[in-house]
Amino acid sequence: MTLALGGVASAVGNALPMNSGQADAASIRFFGEAARLLTGSDDEDISYISTITLSQDSDIMVVNGEELTVTPPCMADRRELLPIADIAEALGAVVEIDDAADEIIIVDDGEVTVLDSPPDAGNSRLYDIQQVADVLTLDYLVDGDDIVLTRPFQSKMLLVWMRPGKTLSDMYGAAGSVADGKGHYVLKYDSISQAKNAHDAIMALPDCQSIAPNLLCFPFDTHTSTENARLAQEHLGWGADRIHVDLMMEHLEANGKTNNEIVVAVVDTGVESTHPHLASKLKPGRNFSVNPRTDNTTDRIGHGTHVAGIVVDCSPGNVKILPVKVINDAGASFITDVAEGVQWAVDSGAKIINMSIGAIYYGANPDWDLDMRVVCDYAIERGAVIVAAAGNPRTTEDIMDTKYVSPARLSTVITVTATDENDQKESSAYSGDAIDVSAPGADILSSWLAGRYFKDSGTSMAAPHVSAAVAMLSLDNPSHGFEGLKSVLQSMCVDLGEPGKDIEYGWGIIDFEKYGVFNGGVRITGQIQSYNPRKVTSITLYEAGKNTVCASATIEAEATGSGQVTQEFSLMGVSEGVYDLVVSKQTHLNYTITGVIVGGDDLDLTENADPNISLITLLCGDINEDGYINSSDLSIVILPANYNKQTTENGVDPLADLTGSGWVNSSCLSVVILPANYNKTHVVYAYKE
Repeated sequence: MTLALGGVASAVGNALPMNSGQADAASIRFFGEAARLLTGSDDEDISYISTITLSQDSDIMVVNGEELTVTPPCMADRRELLPIADIAEALGAVVEIDDAADEIIIVDDGEVTVLDSPPDAGNSRLYDIQQVADVLTLDYLVDGDDIVLTRPFQSKMLLVWMRPGKTLSDMYGAAGSVADGKGHYVLKYDSISQAKNAHDAIMALPDCQSIAPNLLCFPFDTHTSTENARLAQEHLGWGADRIHVDLMMEHLEANGKTNNEIVVAVVDTGVESTHPHLASKLKPGRNFSVNPRTDNTTDRIGHGTHVAGIVVDCSPGNVKILPVKVINDAGASFITDVAEGVQWAVDSGAKIINMSIGAIYYGANPDWDLDMRVVCDYAIERGAVIVAAAGNPRTTEDIMDTKYVSPARLSTVITVTATDENDQKESSAYSGDAIDVSAPGADILSSWLAGRYFKDSGTSMAAPHVSAAVAMLSLDNPSHGFEGLKSVLQSMCVDLGEPGKDIEYGWGIIDFEKYGVFNGGVRITGQIQSYNPRKVTSITLYEAGKNTVCASATIEAEATGSGQVTQEFSLMGVSEGVYDLVVSKQTHLNYTITGVIVGGDDLDLTENADPNISLITLLCGDINEDGYINSSDLSIVILPANYNKQTTENGVDPLADLTGSGWVNSSCLSVVILPANYNKTHVVYAYKE
């Protein structure tokens, strides 16, 4: 496949790194408020173009999913020639064809362009693709026989980041501007072409760190909703049964984990608050699609109501929905609105952010979605997880690759693609390296407007299945961080497509039958004893020699005497194998320990556990003659009840199968964690009799 980029694409010399400090949480709020101020209060009724798609020698042009007939067919004789009059009219321009003067007059966004007929008299209304892009201020991407057009500057707003300590002295004809005094600007122009010209001029400034148009976000479904009656069954959609959510819900109920609330924010078109499927699950939300902001999150499109219904269908009653309306009633929203809505959701206590929406950009500016990147960092830093739909085309011939979609392209989200009832990829779902997992997303029955139930398809429907799964995993083990949850989801996947991770399915379709609690993976619980101020704060298991997180836990500490701290831990779903372990301490010092061997059954090493199972606390370092141990380092050894206990003359209890070289016979062990520098001569073991 050969891809060609064109139009207004150009790159900033130095891309802003994530967590650069140049655009932080305060920047997100600033850009949102400034854009709102410059946009005014009537933006809700404005319609926007998502994509326009044309194909080789075809007389069909698809605009926002609607097919239109163009004359003559585009790209005749296999050259990239386009019917500019039809495209201009689709954009809302006024077009007059003057046959006598052999001219086309286009009045677009208040600007008049007069075009002579192209040199090829046989195609008098077909123009070169670059000329079309220049006249109508479009980006384009060519993929084989298909051309996809976008209009990145249709918001007429630019988001500008100057380098630290630098300011923008010339606003390049902006009709309005807002600055925060820290080098951040929002500029509003009277026309699309003015915004594009200013963008190019500011980008060329050496003091400009980054500049991007205020792009638009859209929902990711295939617009094939069909009404259905709710059947007399436990779940609305087939997806809940496919990923075996009942198994997990029963587990949570049996272990008393359905009492505490956890909040999933649905950042979307709003939610119908009176729907019988949803009413008892909703938290008070916020509307970021109108100016001024309001608390009215009424859904007039149906997409957000459908997404919220899937989360509810796949989770227990203590999983609540926070409606965050960012898509206006015309079906679009600025990226600044979305970022502001996500930040508000995180600040309001949401732990999972479902984003079945996204922005598409075919240009070459690497920082086009900086606001989105920063808000995703913001979420992770505050313990929230963003689940993003991989994307669905707004037209049948869109270039379906996640690298053009945000937030799906970001490594700081869990990106989800869609499958059908046969575990095949849903026909319109995007592909790409960014895809992490798959979930059901074809013909999913869920709540709709006016108390009804509709089936809809797309990655929009797949993402809430994963959001519900993440919510339940977090209820089961609140210590999971973003990487931990991502690795648990990976371990739960049934591999589809090519072996391992691939661009079509990611790691495969999530399935709770493969969750460690249910599939025979080792569940390890117990206690660690350490000493203030070096309390252990987390334990993370990595695949040996790799950076792949296999299990992690945040440890709660409770003082039990002078300086001594007893800390409980739980590692779930650990498969047999060899691991590296990182022990993180309150002093921000990390200790990497190699030689972790896991095998056998689940272990419960708490106070009330089987007394025949031993919890060995090994505090490594020099051991003096009286048996006292240097507690600056910590490791754990967990032994099965039948390990060979031998008592030496000095009372030390060594492991029978520990060789002189320090290697351990793994056939008799459940878990062994030994630091690389432990004292092989003087080792003290403690165990329950």
